[in-house]
Amino acid sequence: QKNRGKDPAALLSACDKLLAYGKSIKDDALIGYAFFSKGETYYLLNDASNFYSQMLSCMGPMEHVREWGYVAMANNMLGIVSLNRGNAPFALDYFIKAISICQDYSLPDIEWMIHMNLGSLYLNIEEYQKAISHTEIAYRHLLDNYSVDDYIENATAIMLGMGRAYLKLDREDKYLETEKKLKTES
Repeated sequence: QKNRGKDPAALLSACDKLLAYGKSIKDDALIGYAFFSKGETYYLLNDASNFYSQMLSCMGPMEHVREWGYVAMANNMLGIVSLNRGNAPFALDYFIKAISICQDYSLPDIEWMIHMNLGSLYLNIEEYQKAISHTEIAYRHLLDNYSVDDYIENATAIMLGMGRAYLKLDREDKYLETEKKLKTES
């Protein structure tokens, strides 16, 4: 954990050891966690190929031990990378699966982030009303949870996305309302 986001080589080495140990005792929780952690590291390294293989590998073991938060986060991250690589249909599938998991297992602290990402996806493919509806869900969650890490950054990103969507829809009134919120709330 101490190497997360700081020393990728040390983290990957520790994960390989954890993976080997988890496999030796047939512990899906350890196996899934090792794959997830490796995937997260490859995500931070912008290594899409290794990221995909590790995240996809974590899913089965995490589902088996019912670690739905990790399964939802893995799908969310797969959606982000798919969107960044220009594959909106794959991204949409991953985001929808992640939201479904969050709703089935009451994971609102993960679900709002996925709605924020779905808002970005819809903004990118020029589905502005859908972008707004998903972004508003994320925004309402943030308003109810000021203690969320990076609150100001997330609220700013949400409001910028909503403002852009309103501009594209020629809704100057809503754009100006969003601009005012951006100036006063973040």
